[in-house]
Amino acid sequence: MSGPYVPIEDLANHFSVSVSTIRGWLRRKQIPNHTFIRVGNTYRFSIEDVSVALSAPKPVNHAKEVWEEAKIKETERLEASDEPDEPLGGIPIGCEDDGGIMTLDAKEDGPLEIPHEYNEDEDI
Repeated sequence: MSGPYVPIEDLANHFSVSVSTIRGWLRRKQIPNHTFIRVGNTYRFSIEDVSVALSAPKPVNHAKEVWEEAKIKETERLEASDEPDEPLGGIPIGCEDDGGIMTLDAKEDGPLEIPHEYNEDEDI
C-alpha cells in the first residue's frame, strides 16, 4: 500500500466518475481489497494503487474457446467412427431408478408427450 489515502469522493473526482460508480466497482471487486482501508462504513483509498489495479490486464475466460475445441474434436471423432449420426435422445427430464436418464422424446407427427399426469391435489 502506498501513497496518501483519500475519501471516496476524492477517488471519484480523480477518475471523473460518480461516487455510486466507485461503490459499484467495489461490489464487483474491480477495486481490490489491498487498495483501500475500511473502518466501519468509512473507506480511504490509495489513488495510486487503485489506478494500477484498474489499468491491469483482466484475466480472460477461455471457456468458449475450450467448448468450441471440444465440439470440433467430437465432430472429428464421430466422422472417424462407425457410430450413427443420430442424436442421443430427447430432452433430459430426470433420472430413472437404474441411474439412466429419462428423456422427453418428440414424435415425428405430433407434439411432445410428457410422462406425467396432472393431479389437481398435487402441489406445484
